[in-house]
Amino acid sequence: MPTENAAVSGERRNGLRARLTFGTALATTLFFGGYGARTAFAGSCEETFSGSGIFECSDPVSGDDTPQLLSGGALSVTTTSGFGIDTASAAGTAALTLSAISGISFEDENASQITGFSGIYARNVGTGGISVTTDGTVTGSGNLGRGIFVYNYGDPGSSVTVSAADVNGDLEGIRARNVSGGALTITATGTVAGTGDYARGITASNRNGDVMIDAVDVTGTSGSAALEVSIVGTGAITIDAANVSGFGGGIAATQSNLSISDTGALSITTTGQVTGEAGNGIYAKTGFVGDGDLTIEAAGVRGGRNGIYAHKRNYGALSISATGDVEGGESGNGIEARNDQGTELTIEAAGVS
Repeated sequence: MPTENAAVSGERRNGLRARLTFGTALATTLFFGGYGARTAFAGSCEETFSGSGIFECSDPVSGDDTPQLLSGGALSVTTTSGFGIDTASAAGTAALTLSAISGISFEDENASQITGFSGIYARNVGTGGISVTTDGTVTGSGNLGRGIFVYNYGDPGSSVTVSAADVNGDLEGIRARNVSGGALTITATGTVAGTGDYARGITASNRNGDVMIDAVDVTGTSGSAALEVSIVGTGAITIDAANVSGFGGGIAATQSNLSISDTGALSITTTGQVTGEAGNGIYAKTGFVGDGDLTIEAAGVRGGRNGIYAHKRNYGALSISATGDVEGGESGNGIEARNDQGTELTIEAAGVS
């Protein structure tokens, strides 16, 4: 460099320094694509390479979040630490929409906050099943929105698994449907709530496959039950829950078939308070064909109609036990049990009114 350039006056040096400082900041912004601003953006999910079906979701919540629409043959989605997304202002669209034809896996083990008109919507049509795991809070805040909605129409025997912590939805906290004949399993370690005027906490339905629910705290406000499970065709129902509270009912489990298939066992176990303000605290009804037992083991149960209503329409035993008080309303009973074709009906209760 020529020496005369190094001997500029103080005034010129200051001006040059100012121009260089500005120029360097501008160049950095251009070179890194505004990286400093980018870290403030939220909830974006990027595919590892085009066509892979493997996505990673990163960055925290910001006001610039947009719904993420992820699709692939087989879809695998994970999150990084600090990920969050809030697209509640985008009406009618889930924060995360997962669509595949060969199976879906979503895994969030970073306590992510996921909020949208609906939170997570996963739909698989083709082969494979669906697995959704999240240990954060998922919220569907829109009118008739759902926290988590899973629909599987995969190959015969494909399964659906939902493992969640806290889930809230204006219409339903969690809704899961499997029509592929495989198992459907929902595990919720936190509160699952239907928060709207006519909402349910958990709704699960299966066709020719088992349903298993393990939940800690479920609430709903609709005329139906807060926790509602149904099977068409074959399949067993197993519900393990602590506290369940709903307006139209607490827990409802139904098996439906005529003469084409045998239903499996139906089991409901609760360790906390189950309440159906205007309906049944616990409602259970089997299909017409089969010999699986119907078993209810409860603590405290209260219903605006019946505390516990159990109707076994096929063969096998019906057993009800309650370690706490079971209360029914003026139009019903504390416990009402019917065994149409079976040979055994057993009831043990601490107190019934």
